[in-house]
Amino acid sequence: MAELEALAHTVDRLAGEVQRELARQQQHQDELRQAHGAAQAASAAKSRFVATMGHEIRTPLNAVIGLSQLMMDTALDARQREYVGQTLASARHLLGLMNDVLDLSKIEAGRLELDLQAFWLDEAVDLALTMVAGSALAKGIELRRRDNPAARGLQVCVDPLRLKQVLVNLLANAVKFTDRGEVTIAIELDTPGRLRVRAADTGIGMSDEVQSRIFGECVQADASTAGQHGGSGLGLKISRQLTELMQGTLSVRSKPGAGSTFIVDLPLLQPPVAAALQPARQSDAHAQLTGLRVLVAEDDPVNGLVVTEMLRSLGAHFELVADGQQVLDWLQQHQPGDLDLVLMDVQMPGPDGVQATRLLRGEPRWQRLPVLALTAQSFADDRERCRAAGMDGHIEKPLDCQLLRQALLPICRASGAPP
Repeated sequence: MAELEALAHTVDRLAGEVQRELARQQQHQDELRQAHGAAQAASAAKSRFVATMGHEIRTPLNAVIGLSQLMMDTALDARQREYVGQTLASARHLLGLMNDVLDLSKIEAGRLELDLQAFWLDEAVDLALTMVAGSALAKGIELRRRDNPAARGLQVCVDPLRLKQVLVNLLANAVKFTDRGEVTIAIELDTPGRLRVRAADTGIGMSDEVQSRIFGECVQADASTAGQHGGSGLGLKISRQLTELMQGTLSVRSKPGAGSTFIVDLPLLQPPVAAALQPARQSDAHAQLTGLRVLVAEDDPVNGLVVTEMLRSLGAHFELVADGQQVLDWLQQHQPGDLDLVLMDVQMPGPDGVQATRLLRGEPRWQRLPVLALTAQSFADDRERCRAAGMDGHIEKPLDCQLLRQALLPICRASGAPP
């Protein structure tokens, strides 16, 4: 009997310990769930903060870059032109840094999506070379392009914005770390079905140890390099992540004192036949928008000045209103034949750009009126929200006169006003 009582006591004790252990595990799981929820909330809050700050920074940058571009087209003496040029270069550098931070945030949040479309490869390469030409000229560095014959006039299916971003990052990095000699970009199609881009320089080069960590965040060769050449160190990390999103690879070959070669290897996706591009018109780079009638909705006075002066320089006619309600009031007093296009800022008081677009699309006579968003918000769901409201596309701030021209030329031609 005593043995049975001892056994029962042992069983009760073990059962109690099991119950206490189960309770501890349940508490631990509850704590993990709470920690996971807090981490998700913190990540969402960070993404919202970065998106908001991105918009707030882009708004004044749009004014600085836009007004500097417009000023460069006026009669300036040599000293004034140099000052304005340096202002424009500095503003674009700041924009590049901000874009790197925004892209890194979007990648970490899993919100960066590719926009695949048919695209001329030459256009991406030429634009990347143009973007770094000023820096190369200032340092006396020669920019070269060497392609194999099959790579010329090639049409591919890529995200053109992201491909150009990678090429500009690599070329700018090459110019930065090269004090004499040349920077070369080469397009190759040696491997069937693969596109290879090489960005080579005659700069300072890197050791094997530096190459092993150069694609990490905020990494440069050493403290003296960072002090001499500057930079955030984010460009290469983001370039590799963008390349991997496009199902490709980014690698480097380098030796100290013997320059570096960065190699982008991408699948050569052929565009669908329906999306095939027509050859670019030689006149498009200088075409005017004469006769195009535009209603501009922009609540920031300086940004309103930027976009209207760009439209004026392109030959378009415009009306400027300050919010979504004024857009609706203007349309109420006019007929479809009075207008070709609405450029709609997204964030405005009263009905914002998205709400105003939904309301005007509710009017049968304005169903086919082209509406383009003017936005500093670059997340994919922001663009989708604009499309869902009935907008036909978007133009991202800071504005560029050439990109504005390219966006509006099809609408100008469709309106019957010959550019």
